Amino acid sequence: MKHYTVKLQTVKLESGSYHITAKAKIGKTPVNLVVDTGASHSCFDLKFIKRLNHKIESDSAGNNDLNVGLGEVGFESKITYLQDFEIGGLKVEDYMVALLDLTHVNKTYHFLGKPKVHGLLGCDFLIRYMAVIDYMKGEMTLWCKD
Repeated sequence: MKHYTVKLQTVKLESGSYHITAKAKIGKTPVNLVVDTGASHSCFDLKFIKRLNHKIESDSAGNNDLNVGLGEVGFESKITYLQDFEIGGLKVEDYMVALLDLTHVNKTYHFLGKPKVHGLLGCDFLIRYMAVIDYMKGEMTLWCKD
C-alpha cells in the first residue's frame, strides 16, 4: 500500500475557530481546499469549475445524498467528474464532486484576508483514501491500494 503526505495549513477564522486547508491541483491549476471531516461529500465552487471548462451535469443519476449536510434543502445537485485531480502526489481520475456556490465562504475568507477557497475535501475522499490527520505535524497522510 502506498502513502502520500499532504501539508496542511491552519486558518484562524475567529477566536477558537479554525479551518484546516490543503493545496491541490486540477490539471495545472492550483486549488485551495478546506479539509472538512464533517462534510459527507467533497464539493467545489461552481463558478470556479465553469472557468476551468469542466463538463457540468445535473445529478440525474439520483445522487441526492450529495445534498446532505450542505445546509440547503431542495436544490438541484450539479456534479462534475474531475479527470486530473492531484493532492500530495496522489493522482485521482474520475473523481465525482458536487458543485455549489461558495461565494459566502469566500466573502468571509476575503474579509479575514485569507486565500480563496475552491472547494471542500469531504469524508467521501477522506475515507476512500484512509486519511490520517496529524495536527501536531500539520500534515495528512493518504493511503492508496494501487
